[in-house]
Amino acid sequence: MTNEFKVLQHDIREFILDSVYKGQSSHVGSSLSCVDILIAQMTFLSSHHRYDKLSAIKNIIVSKGHAAAALYGLIKQVTKNNEIQPDKYYQDNSWLTGHVSHKVNGISHSTGSLGHGLSVAAGMGFQNKQDFFSVLLSDGELQEGSNWEALMVMPNLKINNVSVIIDYNNQQSFCSVSDTMNIEPLKSKLESFGWAVSDCDGHNIEEIYKLLNKDNDETKPKIIIANTIKGKGVSFMENKTEWHYNSPDEQQLKKAKREIAEKYK
Repeated sequence: MTNEFKVLQHDIREFILDSVYKGQSSHVGSSLSCVDILIAQMTFLSSHHRYDKLSAIKNIIVSKGHAAAALYGLIKQVTKNNEIQPDKYYQDNSWLTGHVSHKVNGISHSTGSLGHGLSVAAGMGFQNKQDFFSVLLSDGELQEGSNWEALMVMPNLKINNVSVIIDYNNQQSFCSVSDTMNIEPLKSKLESFGWAVSDCDGHNIEEIYKLLNKDNDETKPKIIIANTIKGKGVSFMENKTEWHYNSPDEQQLKKAKREIAEKYK
């Protein structure tokens, strides 16, 4: 793992923890879950397709819009934009809203009403065949029927300039995804719709990058099932459903920041 990746993994997670603490808001676990995926998506679009990093981020549609703190943290670290600060997250008169806002420079589309991001990206990819896009979905979000319309349309229209990654942590609002509404057998479903499907460790940036960069069947769009841990990096948050909505208190914040410093620095 490159030192640049480790710095991003730490600094984005620290931004998430500080933001959710200061905003006394939700979705810390969901945001920690997808940090490594977002870094891989940005790296792939910027290196393989030669976008600058901010343009690469603009071409990532974070359909799981409740992970806004992770996306804001990535933009903050890449652009060094001093307007993006944890004490502005979830505050009155701030565009650092709890769900992704296109009012923030580096974001193309507001999300948060689950199930819409993939359809938006499909339209962007269909209209702009010379460009490349990447979508981040959550596993629980796949319970939304609109996703399956897009998943059916994209192979039929050969929208192959949009890659998709599913943040598969098997946790959602109140219990596991499998107990809420089971989405399995996911891989065979996606394959039956005409997708080139692979799976990986969703916290291994290099592995995700290699799969995004891999030459699959060019007649099929690419989708990756990234196996992740909700709350990744903070022991008392990992795989705990309650950290979908909970925010840390002062002592929990200190402990969480010590843990990510030990793990990623």
